[in-house]
Amino acid sequence: MSYKLNKTNGDLLVELVDGRIDTTTTNLTLVGKNFSGFGEYFNENFIKLLENFAGSSAPGAPLVGQTWYDSAAQRLKIYNGETFANTGAAIVADQQPAMIAGDMWLNSETEQVYVQTATGTKIIGPMYTKDQGKTTFETISVVDEDGNSKTLIKLVMGNVLKGVFADSEFTVPGNSTVAGFPTDPTDLSDSPGQIFKQGFNTVDEEFWWHGNAASASAIIDETGTAFSLDKFMRTDIDTSAAGKIDVRSSEGVTFGIGSNKYGAVKVNTSTHAFEIESLENNGTLNVLYKNGTTKSAIYLDGSNERIGIFNSSPAVELDVDGSGKFTGDVTVNGSLTVLGEASYFNVNKLTVEDKNIELGLLNDSTEGNDITVDGAGIIVRSVDGSKDWIWSNITKSWTSNQNIDLLATPTVTSPAIKINSIPVLGETYLGSTITDALGLARIGTLENLNVDEISIDGTAISSTNTLTFNSTGSIIVNNNTITGLAEPVSLTDAATKNYVDTEIASETIGFSLDISGLSDPFIPGVGNGPVNDVRAILESLYPAATKTGAIARIHCTSYTATSVTVPQASLIAGTVKTYEDVDQDNVSRAVSVLEDLTYDPAGVTGTATLSPDRYTMEFTSNGTVWTHNPPTSVYP
Repeated sequence: MSYKLNKTNGDLLVELVDGRIDTTTTNLTLVGKNFSGFGEYFNENFIKLLENFAGSSAPGAPLVGQTWYDSAAQRLKIYNGETFANTGAAIVADQQPAMIAGDMWLNSETEQVYVQTATGTKIIGPMYTKDQGKTTFETISVVDEDGNSKTLIKLVMGNVLKGVFADSEFTVPGNSTVAGFPTDPTDLSDSPGQIFKQGFNTVDEEFWWHGNAASASAIIDETGTAFSLDKFMRTDIDTSAAGKIDVRSSEGVTFGIGSNKYGAVKVNTSTHAFEIESLENNGTLNVLYKNGTTKSAIYLDGSNERIGIFNSSPAVELDVDGSGKFTGDVTVNGSLTVLGEASYFNVNKLTVEDKNIELGLLNDSTEGNDITVDGAGIIVRSVDGSKDWIWSNITKSWTSNQNIDLLATPTVTSPAIKINSIPVLGETYLGSTITDALGLARIGTLENLNVDEISIDGTAISSTNTLTFNSTGSIIVNNNTITGLAEPVSLTDAATKNYVDTEIASETIGFSLDISGLSDPFIPGVGNGPVNDVRAILESLYPAATKTGAIARIHCTSYTATSVTVPQASLIAGTVKTYEDVDQDNVSRAVSVLEDLTYDPAGVTGTATLSPDRYTMEFTSNGTVWTHNPPTSVYP
């Protein structure tokens, strides 16, 4: 009776005839009842399902919902009744493939993703190609100095940050900075932060927004008040103002009331100097204090060519009433007289024209003795400890608590410490006058060492006499070889590898061998016996190339069975029968018939009587082959 095979929805797919297979209805092989050899087709069906019918062309008889792995496109597809459509994975290609609604395509050339809609292909992103570099607005979050999260919008063009939008002004610390945006120049810490203003913050001052803005015709302050152009001074014509004036002309600024001019401040272009003109000989710059009083801060004595600072009666060219401070260089062409308790020089460098600096003089400029100058010297102050170079009367020596580093110069290329004008210690040597080094425990790597008749240089130890090693323990060479030995003569001489190899190679070889069954060129006991077979065995054990000049003596034994007895029961036990079930009278597999008869020698046992023949064969190696040395010596 045939099988009726239905699909999932209940529709009849095919009526399968008994004893046959169907390979046309589907891509699987459908097996009818009682078909011989059905196992192969069943297993192949499972393999096809596991592979999803993998191949470069679509299956010829697909069913709706059937999957197929397109090995050419390397994609899994599903049959929708008309064609094999792509599954959900994106299509990767450098050109747009054939797509249906819902398909996604990754352009491997531009690294952009597209989706197919009902109206056409739409780009998902990014909006820039791989070659264009990252060009987009990007939203990021940072943490300001108060720990608050802030949102910024970055403008990136061609992988380069051009600017950042911020909705308020704030500062981010050094651990939360935006890469590519400049740090705060006033932040001198090891990890400076960044300041963001409300609006667009450009990275490069050369980056501009071009076009018209609604408020460009006026300037708006922080309160929202707009000021038109007539509220501002122009710099290309004469003008006046009640507020601050920035003058960029050599004509300067004129001061006066009404039509009366009392003075002017201008730049003298020939001398690059500011000039203050006055209608009178003397002038003053007054300071108005909060209490309403006025004081002359700078007084110009035109008749005597003197200037007074908070001094209206200058006695010299510059007469300052109070302290003075200079942030730049000061040059005194005359003598400098300092009247006070102490002089402080907070400078990085102090230059003195005199060749000598004298310390330790008494108040009347006379010299004291060694006790008086004890502790005199140079002291460099530091919170990490002072750096001293002090004269000690107790040791009669200069004493320092720091290292001394002698640096090479063009005139002194090899600086050294000298005693009595003789160098005793240089950068790479001890002076030749140093004869004792008592207490020396360790030295660095020496290029050469000469001790009496022994010289150690590089990798060689040499002696002008016999060299003897005396050791109370072992002499270790760290698993390395000792080379250059002569061939041994006496019993205590060290041997070379060549000597040992030669002795081993020429040593006589002896062993016993069972040659039962061998026959090349003769069987055992005939002629010289199985010479070639025994020679091959000898070569496999001791290659002739490694045993030049050696003699091999082989004691050979051959066994001959004089009688063999095998019980009948053992022969029967070694017989193996196999059967096959067959049909009979329309009954499937009704009877069993003999299919095969085999004989297993391993299952047969018996007894045998062996008779041995023994004799010795001899071979000699010439370094290439083993040569047989007849005649043989036969033993009963």
